[in-house]
Amino acid sequence: MRVRRLWIENFRGIRQLDWVIPIEQRLIALVGPGDSGKSTILDAIHYLLGDRWSIPFADTDFFGANVDDPIVIKALLINIPASLRKDNVFGLWLSGVDAEGEPQQDPEDEFEPALIVQLTVDAGLEPRWSVVRLDSSEQFLTSSQRRSFSTFKVDDRTDAQLRWSRNSPLGRMSSEDRGERDALAAASRAAREALVDHENSSLADLAARVQDRANQIGGGSFAGIRPGLDTSRSAMGAALALYEDVIPLTSFGLGSRRLTSLAVQQLAAGNRSLAVVDELESGLEPHRAVRLLNYLLSDDGYSQVLVTTHSPVIVEQAQIENLATVRSARGARGSCQRSCRSGIGRGC
Repeated sequence: MRVRRLWIENFRGIRQLDWVIPIEQRLIALVGPGDSGKSTILDAIHYLLGDRWSIPFADTDFFGANVDDPIVIKALLINIPASLRKDNVFGLWLSGVDAEGEPQQDPEDEFEPALIVQLTVDAGLEPRWSVVRLDSSEQFLTSSQRRSFSTFKVDDRTDAQLRWSRNSPLGRMSSEDRGERDALAAASRAAREALVDHENSSLADLAARVQDRANQIGGGSFAGIRPGLDTSRSAMGAALALYEDVIPLTSFGLGSRRLTSLAVQQLAAGNRSLAVVDELESGLEPHRAVRLLNYLLSDDGYSQVLVTTHSPVIVEQAQIENLATVRSARGARGSCQRSCRSGIGRGC
């Protein structure tokens, strides 16, 4: 699946954006001055196509903090997953797109089938995802359906991707065979047995005081209260994480954490995933950043990759066709790519 065209209205520093993305470019690097909206564009794509069931929007997410004008993020998607093209899903809601990236009401013979998805947020701060058509009809889009878009984001917040939890990528990949629960059960038993043999006078004294006070106020007839392992959180998978030997990956450097996060999320998303990477070079030495760029350019496991960068090394190593310049004029964003052939806002 690919984003063929992106519209953003009233989201953070972007009042209006209309971007026709070249169909022949699988990787696009957004470059431009600071605060031009590059990261906001990636966030918009991730919010729209990611599978999070709820996003905590605030008044400051609206352009100029004006909640009277709703946030609208909309994308024209091509190469739609087969699971979403079924008639009982969104097969009857397909639109078309011509060679210039203009949406059409129906996927007729001369037009490529496409799906228009939209995220809107009004003053109530409740996000609403839907599939829309040019005639203004719309159909609700669930988080499980959005998971079929196989979209994920890599930024500096990596710890959640390196641990098992109910909604983490590792947790989802392990949910079918219950592997993480079996491992946690065994670890809990071993830890509980080790704690029984561990002597700590201060903990034991505190437990004895709790026992005496509980018995005094009628809490029970306790005779052997002691410190023990709380397994309630472990049952949810929160205590399992990735380690390198005895060192958790969450303690590694930023670059290594980001690369591992990318690997984990791609495995969870499956083949033909759509990745957005904020500041491709973050935490990486120049040679590692170039290696990552070349990997993303050559790996067929991605249907589309959109990144931001401030690195002259990345700009130098990328092909000119892979670069898009983001510019801002009082909140109206524009992107120039290959002499503005895919220009946004006509301000190139």
